[in-house]
Amino acid sequence: MKYKLVERRNPLKSAEPKKWYANPVNAGKFTVKDFASDHSIATPKNWNVQK
Repeated sequence: MKYKLVERRNPLKSAEPKKWYANPVNAGKFTVKDFASDHSIATPKNWNVQK
């Protein structure tokens, strides 16, 4: 996941210094199917274990 650092101030405590926060950046389309195919490789179903 990519992120961008953003400096923000607390609006209720404007006298305090700004803090840095990570903001997620959209790096493209990632579907549930993509997620499933990436994680299906490590399942026991795909381990070639001979009985």
